[in-house]
Order: sequence, then structure tokens, then C-alpha cells
Amino acid sequence: MLFGNPSVWLPPIKELHHFDLFDQSGNLISDRLHDHRASRIRAWAKQPWHKEMRNPFRPEGRERFADVWAMARYELTTVLSKPTVTNYLKLFENARRRGRIAGEITPAYATLKPHQVAEIKDAVGPDLKVFFILRDPIDRMWSHATKHFVRTRGKRPGEVDHADYLAFVKSVPCQIRTDYATTLATWRSVFGDANVLTCYFDDIRDAPQDLLDQIETFLGVPSDRRRPLLPANNSYRNKDDGIPPMLRPWLSHFSMQQCMALAERDPHPHIMRWMERAKEMAQNV
Repeated sequence: MLFGNPSVWLPPIKELHHFDLFDQSGNLISDRLHDHRASRIRAWAKQPWHKEMRNPFRPEGRERFADVWAMARYELTTVLSKPTVTNYLKLFENARRRGRIAGEITPAYATLKPHQVAEIKDAVGPDLKVFFILRDPIDRMWSHATKHFVRTRGKRPGEVDHADYLAFVKSVPCQIRTDYATTLATWRSVFGDANVLTCYFDDIRDAPQDLLDQIETFLGVPSDRRRPLLPANNSYRNKDDGIPPMLRPWLSHFSMQQCMALAERDPHPHIMRWMERAKEMAQNV
């Protein structure tokens, strides 16, 4: 949604994964580099570069060329050398010179440990604005599982053994991305409550303009309503394949724990609705 605001700049390829792949010196700290590179290659292939830069002599064409070149330069550092924080920050230099608020969106940063978040503060500064969009834990874990098996095995939801699904949602990578209370506590402890905004996935569907206004106000940028918002979309939603019964007791229990932890600080209506759903799922198993 933020891509349409002229006061905001985001990289041409989303989800940089810099801070969950590399440390401050550019050393690799994850075994997921190959997967992320494959994903980025697919993302580059899908970009309509020839249309966006077909007139490089106009101001917008020159800006787009500069953005793409900065992104390509950063990508090359991840292949040919150690991508340090300096390499990372250079990606945003052109945007900052043009007076735009620059940032990136990588959901995997929710998995970072406190010392890694502190390293981000050291690199970027204490005034970084961070927003998290929380999703119903049941939906998030089920979506993560179906997406995983589609991408890694080419299997749709109805083609995966239910025991494999259960093993995946119980895995650390899946659970840690849904441990919202811990994630929020970690980032708030480093950047402070005022610099961390909690948003809700439900509002992408039910109140997208209100959500966008909330984020833009938080970032300190003027609202831009010239572009109509696109309808909410989830590429891995499959209405014909529900959550297998084998998963429901565990998912409902885990979701209940997460919702209770969140509600202790903020009993938001969305959280309370997620909690009720988890209760109903547990009762109907």
C-alpha cells in the first residue's frame, strides 16, 4: 500500500532479509541464503523493468533507473563480497537525497534476537519507525505451511500428508514467526513504545484506507489518496481446502496462548476475536 505514496521509498524488490541473513560485518548467519536468492531471482524476473524505464530521459525514468541500479548494486554485494551495513545503507541514499522517507519490509525480522535488533539501532539510528502487521495466529501458521509446501515440494494443500503439516506448524521457524508478544517486546525494548506500531491484518480486508492512514501518520508522511487501493489478496488462500482436523487442536491451543499474551497488554477487538475463534476450534475438534 505504501508504494503509491510519493513521500515514501521502498526497494524495487521487497524483503531484503539483510539483518536476518548477515551480521554487521557482512558475515553469513543463516542457512537460508540459497532460498532467499532463488526467491529474489524470481522477483527480478517478474518486474516490468522495460516498461518502467522506457523513457530514461524523463525525471521519473531517471529516478527509476537510479533505484534499480542501487538495488542491483546491493544484490551484487551479497554474491561477490560481504554485504556490510554500509552496503545496506547505500541502497537508500538516493531516496533520502530526494527527501523521501526510506525503509523496507521484511516479515522475517520478527525472528531477530534482542542483540540483533540492537545492532539495527546502532546501524540505522534510534529514531527508526517500526510497524508490525499481526495476523490471526491460526491463519498465519496455516498460510505459512501451505506456502512452504507449494514452494518447496510443488504440492497444493490437499496433496500434503497431514502429519507433515503438523510437523511444520510445530517447527521453530513457524512458531517463532507467530510469537507476537515476544517479538513486540523485543523491538519495544530497543526502540521504545512510541517507535513501534502494532497493526492488524484484518484491517487490510476490512478497513484498508484507515490502516494506510494510520501507518502514514505514524511514519510522519502526508496521506496520498490519488491511487485507489488494491483489493486484499492472499496468493495461498484455498477456499476448497480447510485446515485438517489433525492440526486443529494444536493450532487452537497455540493461538490461545499467543492471544492471551497479547491481550494482557492490549485487549484489541481483533485479538479478542482471534481468541474466540481458537476456543470454538478447540471445542469443535
